Amino acid sequence: MVRYVPVFLLLVLMSVPAPAYAQDPVVSGTTSLLAQGKYEPLDGVEITVYRKAPAGQTKSKGLGAFSVSFAAGTPVQVLFRGPKGELPALQSLKADRGTTHDVHVTLFTVEDAKKAGINVYSYIRALIDQLLASGVDPKDPQILSLRDLMNKYG
Repeated sequence: MVRYVPVFLLLVLMSVPAPAYAQDPVVSGTTSLLAQGKYEPLDGVEITVYRKAPAGQTKSKGLGAFSVSFAAGTPVQVLFRGPKGELPALQSLKADRGTTHDVHVTLFTVEDAKKAGINVYSYIRALIDQLLASGVDPKDPQILSLRDLMNKYG
């Protein structure tokens, strides 16, 4: 019976969760769309976590739900890009070990953003500037795509 105790202890130790301070940060939540004054869950939103370069990526699905983890370290920028050309959104978040963020993001259609008085060109330009200021490479595919979108409205 003594021979089995070490194996049993090993199994118990393997089932104990790591303390929060040892875990990678996580961003999870939901994405929705505000179109014509109505909020609807939005699936297919590309979520990219940046720390100079992409540090994590996922897509929302199932009522707009998403979750992505990434390595701990300096703060990150989280970019949300809709599947049908909705106005993107950006969140700046801390990235300490064990940090969890519950984020609920609403994207706007370009038409609704214009009705609300948002200058689409300036808005996208500000997103690009914030990403570049955080060290993202100007040739990153998302930056290039955002520039194309910005120029469409400029």
